[in-house]
Amino acid sequence: MINSSQFFDWLVRHHSTVNLGKCLPHIEGGRIHQDGSPLQEGIDENKLYKGTLIVADGEGLIQRLERDRMAWGVGTNYTPIRDAGDLSSYLEAIENPDGGHVYDSVGGLMTGVKHFREPANLPQDFDPYDNDFLRSVLPGDFSSSNGSRIEVGNRGLVGLAVPLGYPQAHVLQIKQTAYGNLGMGKVVHFSTNGLVEEFFFTSREDSLQNTLDPINSVQGVYRRYAREGAGLVRIAEEVRALPAVYDPLLL
Repeated sequence: MINSSQFFDWLVRHHSTVNLGKCLPHIEGGRIHQDGSPLQEGIDENKLYKGTLIVADGEGLIQRLERDRMAWGVGTNYTPIRDAGDLSSYLEAIENPDGGHVYDSVGGLMTGVKHFREPANLPQDFDPYDNDFLRSVLPGDFSSSNGSRIEVGNRGLVGLAVPLGYPQAHVLQIKQTAYGNLGMGKVVHFSTNGLVEEFFFTSREDSLQNTLDPINSVQGVYRRYAREGAGLVRIAEEVRALPAVYDPLLL
């Protein structure tokens, strides 16, 4: 069985070092600029780093997905992933970021997948384009920090659907869609109940700034959720110190 929280932390570390490091030279006035303009929350995709989607489970996941025709174009080369360094090296070596990846946690092996299909046994109320359904599996501010919109893209749809067809599976994603004023995407973790945990960056321009360590201009925020009734409730929120990827900016 996968230690999903540890794997999530490995993704967060990659996002906080490699991906953030690629974006820092493009920050102006507390916001990341791309093609001469600041990235707009919930609309623009940050192309300065690669997004990724990983379906993870215990032994035999790769074979079950292929058997059920849930995964097309499964790679034949398997890469050992034993720690955060292995995962980061794997992600950086990806030439085509389309599709996703599958991780067999028992064997510690990862390979690419060109396309994931939705499971055949989804609940009747599964509708990723219905706001009521989305609010039952995602927090209201999932897509925008002010809660003005809630939606998922193609990878987010996989994140919600796959665990419903494979209850022991976890889906983890590094998003490229900008969240907050800074302009980077979240790291998210889905299970059968919807969103389990998320991590995102905030800059000094964000409304969360009053909760942050004032010596840094960029901080990470971690949130964890649990199901309560027909929706999710936030059960934890903390500001996380970032690895030493850049020199702190004194305010």
